[in-house]
Amino acid sequence: MAAPIVPAPPLPSQSSASALVRGDVTALPTVLLHLLGRGVIIGAGIAAIGGERDPKKLVTYGLGGSVAVELFVLIHELANRP
Repeated sequence: MAAPIVPAPPLPSQSSASALVRGDVTALPTVLLHLLGRGVIIGAGIAAIGGERDPKKLVTYGLGGSVAVELFVLIHELANRP
């Protein structure tokens, strides 16, 4: 017997990315908030686990990683819109 198909859980920040892709520019502040919050989490992880202490590098790496994730979410929404 085949396993039942379970819908995938939504991606982080998917609702705001979906709204932005649909043309709702009022979602932009929420997208930016998700971007910054994710950047803080990534930067903190790099500091804690990677041992990086240079604030410029932490901001650069944190925001760089966050932008990559947000781009993925936006591309995912563009590719899967009806």
